[in-house]
Amino acid sequence: MCIRDSLNVVNHKPIIFKKIDADSKDILPGAEFEVHYKSTKDADYKPYNVWKDGKQVPLTATADQDGKIELNLSENGYYALKEINAPKGYLKPLAYVKEFSLIDNRFHVKELGYEGNEEKRLGGNDKDRSLMFARKNPNDSNSFYGYLVVNPAHDGRTYDNKSLIECLFDPKKVTFYNVQAIRIDKDGKETVIDTETLVNTDTTGKPALNLYRALGGKAGDATDITSTDTLVIRGTFGPQSEEEPDVDLRFEITDKSGTYTSSYQVKRDKLPDSVVYYPRRGKADTDEDYQEALAKYLKDISNKELSLQYGEGSPDVEILNRKVVYPLTGGFGPRWIVIIGAVIAAIAAEEYIRRKRTSAPKGGA
Repeated sequence: MCIRDSLNVVNHKPIIFKKIDADSKDILPGAEFEVHYKSTKDADYKPYNVWKDGKQVPLTATADQDGKIELNLSENGYYALKEINAPKGYLKPLAYVKEFSLIDNRFHVKELGYEGNEEKRLGGNDKDRSLMFARKNPNDSNSFYGYLVVNPAHDGRTYDNKSLIECLFDPKKVTFYNVQAIRIDKDGKETVIDTETLVNTDTTGKPALNLYRALGGKAGDATDITSTDTLVIRGTFGPQSEEEPDVDLRFEITDKSGTYTSSYQVKRDKLPDSVVYYPRRGKADTDEDYQEALAKYLKDISNKELSLQYGEGSPDVEILNRKVVYPLTGGFGPRWIVIIGAVIAAIAAEEYIRRKRTSAPKGGA
């Protein structure tokens, strides 16, 4: 049992979650949560108790009219939210609805998403729209290849003429050498992107790729385009110093829906010799062969446990609920279940009486 004397937090911003409908995205006020805690990753969660009115009680929080759940926490460790009262008409989840941690004043949320984004930083709002990998450069031990795969599942996305991919890094620690890119459609057909004309480099050496034109938009055109194509970008990078063990890369990807980030921390001593960054279609492959390989690839990289760091300007951490659905009842489950049960009970009682009368002995001794 975890007991806390006080939760008065000085110079700490509250952690905010948002309760919404999983399908309609409507705000859901009124849900109540209990906070659980463990000091180390491998320990078991226990209720996070605080003193209230002279008693030790579990810390709870309720979603307000805007669906927001606000927690003032400052202690390093691992936390979980258990939903103890769901909104009316919604299912109450059995498992924890959200797990998160506070480590050295950094707020991380455990999520599922694409492999390759093992440590998300400075935004934490891209877990299933892109992925990143890195590997050794076989031609130069002082540099490495960093891969960014945009829209790996071939979802339909809309792009305007302001759509860009910006590579953000610390130029004092990272050197950018060059970039290559290919565009892959749903059937595996590849088109090489002319990065010479589509990549601009600013005065600090940070490159930006014109995403709109890379996916088929015309120069000078203001017409939005919708594409299901995947874009694979390979950049060659290197540390400024041989003593630098890690290299942090971050991409900001802007499309019609907004800007999201994809980040990766490259550990130079753990770089693999090769990576399968995306399935390539062989000359002898049929459509079915390629679709099977693509489905296996997406299955292999999906639903990996990620640690997403949220900070200033990050979106609210969403907690989803689904409505209670009663099969074949049109939403009046409890009422019809009671009626049907009553009818079955009446029929059974009548049958019992009939059989009893039939089996009763006739006449006297």
